[in-house]
Amino acid sequence: MGTNDVALIRFRQWLEGTESLAFSSSSQYVSYVRSFLLNSQTARSLLSDPERFRRYAWDYDAQLSPKVRSAVRAALRHFLRFIGSSGGPKIVLDYPEKGREFRAASSDLRPLLEVLRSRKIPFARIPHWHWKDARSGPIDGDGYIHDTALRMAYHFPFITMQALCGWAGGGERALSEQPFIPFQPKGMTPMPAARLHTILRKH
Repeated sequence: MGTNDVALIRFRQWLEGTESLAFSSSSQYVSYVRSFLLNSQTARSLLSDPERFRRYAWDYDAQLSPKVRSAVRAALRHFLRFIGSSGGPKIVLDYPEKGREFRAASSDLRPLLEVLRSRKIPFARIPHWHWKDARSGPIDGDGYIHDTALRMAYHFPFITMQALCGWAGGGERALSEQPFIPFQPKGMTPMPAARLHTILRKH
């Protein structure tokens, strides 16, 4: 039995004992939290860094269907209360408003994606890149991203790289471990190539 399994058994016991939830509700919450945590390494990494936990939760939330989003949010908040009451870190999980803000962020991204497309940057590779792979280039006015898997460098205007860095970081410099283009600003999950193409088509 893994570390996550033991923690989730205790979480279920806490839900049914302290929180007085029915077995069906506790089972659903445990299932949602198990899917969110993935494995013990992910759990340790997230719980040791509250900001990373929040960013991961925001990315995860943005990809959920409206039908399950509220239930998953409730499950994660219960889980964080359980962790805090068990002597673990006390993490407050608030969700930023979506809708208009998310559409505005996508609109800001579109002209930058057009530049990448004009430079023949393969969108299928973008989800594999991180900001630690970005460099200022030897060609004046250009920056480049180093694709370590393919051992290739893709060049585009340095001013575009700066703008993308600010977009990824939500107005601040992106973290080195952040995806080159996250699902949303400040996110830690890469935006899928299909979503990048959708933004170009829709806006």
